[in-house]
Amino acid sequence: MEHPDAVLDFEHRELIGFPNLSLYSPVCYAPHAAGIRIGCLVSDRVSTVYYAGRISHFLVCAILCIYALLTVPFGSKILFAILVNPMTLQEMTSMSPDGITIAIACALCAAVMNAAYADKALKNRQLFFIAFLCAVLSQCKIVYVVLAALVLLIPDNRIGSHRKAAIVKAGILLSALLLNLVWLRISADYLVGIEFRPGVNAAEQVLYIRNHPLIYCLVIIRTILDGAAQMIGSMLGTAMGIYDIPVSGVVWCSFFGILAYTAFTERNVSERAGKTDQRILLFTAVSCILLICTSLYIQWTEVGGDTIDGIQGRYFLPVLPVILLLISLRWNETERKNGNMHTFHLQPSYLLVILMTLDGIALIDICHHFGTL
Repeated sequence: MEHPDAVLDFEHRELIGFPNLSLYSPVCYAPHAAGIRIGCLVSDRVSTVYYAGRISHFLVCAILCIYALLTVPFGSKILFAILVNPMTLQEMTSMSPDGITIAIACALCAAVMNAAYADKALKNRQLFFIAFLCAVLSQCKIVYVVLAALVLLIPDNRIGSHRKAAIVKAGILLSALLLNLVWLRISADYLVGIEFRPGVNAAEQVLYIRNHPLIYCLVIIRTILDGAAQMIGSMLGTAMGIYDIPVSGVVWCSFFGILAYTAFTERNVSERAGKTDQRILLFTAVSCILLICTSLYIQWTEVGGDTIDGIQGRYFLPVLPVILLLISLRWNETERKNGNMHTFHLQPSYLLVILMTLDGIALIDICHHFGTL
C-alpha cells in the first residue's frame, strides 16, 4: 500500500463510480463485506480493514474448496490442480469477486457429482445446498448461470419419481435463471449510455449479432484461434497482478501438463457416467464459453469488431472443472472399450510436491517484481 498508515474518515465520504462493475451483484461481495465490517470494528486503519476483507474472502473460498475436495466422488486431483494454480490463488486472496465465483463453481460441480454418482442415498439437504449454490452463482457473474445445468447430471431415480425429479431440476434451473434476469434488469439501469471503450455500443452490437450470426461465429473462432495461447497462459498464471508481473514460463506450462495428466489418468470414474452425461457437460461448457465471449463482444468490443476484446484467461477458470471432467469421462469410455485401463499414476504426495514447487516459483517471481528478494 502507498499509505499504510492512512485511516478511514467516516465524516467525509465521497461516492466513486465504477460503471464497469455494475453487472456484479452485491452477493458476490458478501464475504469481503463481512471482513470489512469486522475490520472496522477493531481498527480505523485502511490497511487493516482492507486485509480483513481479503482474509474473510479467502476463508470462505477455502471452506468451499475443502468441501469440494472432500465431497467429489472422483476427479479430486483435477479440482486440486485447478484450485492451487497461481491465478486461482491470486483471485481467492484478493478483493475480486472472481475468487468466490471459482470456489462456488467447484463446490457446485462436486456437490452435483456427489448427488449423481455417490453410492450413498441422496438426501434433501443435498438438493437444497445445490439449489443454494446455483442461486448464489447466478448472482456472481451473469454468464455462469448456465453452470446450473449441471443438475441435469443427477439421475431421476436418485431424486425419486420422474415427476418429482423433473420438478426439482426445473425448480433449481428456473430459480437461478430468474434471479439472474432480475439482477440483469437492475444492473442494466446503470449501464445505459455508458461506453467503456471508444466505438462500443451495446445496443448496436446486439443488433449486429442478430443480423450477422454467421459472421459472429467466425469472430468467435478467430478470437479463440488467435488468442488460445494467451488465454491458456493467463488462466494458469503466465502473468500475475494486473498482468504486469511476469512469471516463469515453466510454471504455467507445467500446470497445463499437470491438468492434462489429471484429466487423462482419472480412473475412479463412475460407470453410471454415460453418453448423456458427456452431452450435458459439453452443452454446459460450450454454452458458458459462448456467454463469456458474447458478453465481452457486446460490452468491450467496438461494433462489428473482427475479434473479441477484453478476454482474459481467468474468466474460464469456473468452467475449467467441467471441461476437464468431460475429457476424463470421454477418455475413460474410450479406454474401457479398448480394454486398456492401465496408466502410469503419479503418487498424490509427488503431485503435491510438484504443485507446491510451481507455486513457490511463482511466489519468488512476484517477490522479485516487488523487490523483496
